[in-house]
Amino acid sequence: MIARKSELFKGKYVGQFIIVAVAKERQVRPEVVSTCNTANWRPKKTRVYDSVFVDHLGNSTQSIRTDIFTDGTKSKIEVGQPFIINEARSCTDKYIVLEAESVPTYAATGEPRGPTATPR
Repeated sequence: MIARKSELFKGKYVGQFIIVAVAKERQVRPEVVSTCNTANWRPKKTRVYDSVFVDHLGNSTQSIRTDIFTDGTKSKIEVGQPFIINEARSCTDKYIVLEAESVPTYAATGEPRGPTATPR
């Protein structure tokens, strides 16, 4: 995925969460995808999502909205789906390539993984 760079997260993307808020229906400027060497899809096949970077590693939780650009030929991302960023590489002065993997919603929100039992 490709995202706009954020001053708040500059140099500390890895280990942070990105949460998809909503899919957008709009065309992408071709240079967003074509200037990032690791984007192996055509600009016309790009899907755009309104998303939120969430600072999970700092002392206080901070977040910032951003657009993420993904390969539109792959499965759609569900709204609310959290991802943890594993790798970040700059591709232009405005955009960054992110390698991220989806995590279960409970892991991002700190909820238990399943039913909990209360001792008697």
